[in-house]
Amino acid sequence: MPRPPEGRAPDPDAPPPGVYVIVTDGVVAFMSGNVAQDVAAGQTAVSTDFNLPPRLIPTPPNLPVIAPPASFTELGSSTINAGSSMECTIE
Repeated sequence: MPRPPEGRAPDPDAPPPGVYVIVTDGVVAFMSGNVAQDVAAGQTAVSTDFNLPPRLIPTPPNLPVIAPPASFTELGSSTINAGSSMECTIE
């Protein structure tokens, strides 16, 4: 959630500004403040400042849901080549 523009009050119904991670399948390593927090399927985590570690929270009911790109929801796996000796497989 972005911070409101300077001089404007935050929406009282919106979750606090920060980076939110909601995981629906698998596990994601959420890094912030030099700390990694594993976030598993069904969990939500937030970091309100890049110097603070992420923490697991109940999913805010008013958190907007953003669908992942189609390439992340297609069946099967794909490989992203990050260099000659590094690759990441998404399944």
